[in-house]
Amino acid sequence: MQIFLEKAKKLAKEAHKNQLYNKNPYYDSHLIRVAVTAKEIAYKEGIVDPEIINLIEIVSYLHDYLEDTIDYSLTTIKSEYIKLSEKFNVGIASAVLVLSRNVYKNDSEYFEAISENLITKIVKAADRISNILLLEEINDEEKRITLYQKYKNQLIYFNQFDIYPSLIIKALSEY
Repeated sequence: MQIFLEKAKKLAKEAHKNQLYNKNPYYDSHLIRVAVTAKEIAYKEGIVDPEIINLIEIVSYLHDYLEDTIDYSLTTIKSEYIKLSEKFNVGIASAVLVLSRNVYKNDSEYFEAISENLITKIVKAADRISNILLLEEINDEEKRITLYQKYKNQLIYFNQFDIYPSLIIKALSEY
């Protein structure tokens, strides 16, 4: 499984290489933070199995791959999912697919799908916590307020589908 982690880091770094997250490299400022936060959540949940921790970390690095790095005029989600399945395995590819917002019609479907798997729940919570805590780095006040309101409005889904709502509430209150 360790080889998959190195492949995930390499793929994520390459796929996001020209992307910025609040004027910083996407990989460094977002993906690493999500992976670290996801591992912290897992440990707090009593998850210590190295294989599961490894899977959580792999999915953390890849969670935005299908959503943010694919040119859909040249390919499809299905073909990219197949490529991920071949490069990693079906479990990892499926988790990444579930975390891809553009696969679902609405937020309710999206969060419900996430809630059905412990790994996707942990990674989504880590992703949202990272997004919230990085709001302070956004210089555009209107954008910052809009994103904060979006995250606050989506709290209903974190509650409804039991995706670590207390952690999301804590992050929102700390912001």
